[in-house]
Amino acid sequence: MDTSVEVRCPEHDLSQVLDVVLDNAIKYGGSEVTVSCTADAIIVSDNGPGLSEEELAMATTRFWRSRRSSHPRGSGLGLPIAERLVTAHGGRLSLQAGDPGLTVTIELPS
Repeated sequence: MDTSVEVRCPEHDLSQVLDVVLDNAIKYGGSEVTVSCTADAIIVSDNGPGLSEEELAMATTRFWRSRRSSHPRGSGLGLPIAERLVTAHGGRLSLQAGDPGLTVTIELPS
């Protein structure tokens, strides 16, 4: 059974988006990162501290970084770039508070 799905996004751009999202989940998430795929989306979840509602609203703003982060490195550009790459190809990148953690959903048109 073929379960592949083609999306309208160059491999390089999709690779960059996944690199950002997975890197954030590993750096800022807890001890578990889960990646799942549906016909409509790629979903990355972690079991870390997550983000508050206010932080969720700011997380794709350039140069924004959570004050709670214990990782001083980074420019605050990763998620904003990923979000713009996804939207440039007609998709949507959304962040949701998990229970616990953070869930990032990447939707791209097929």
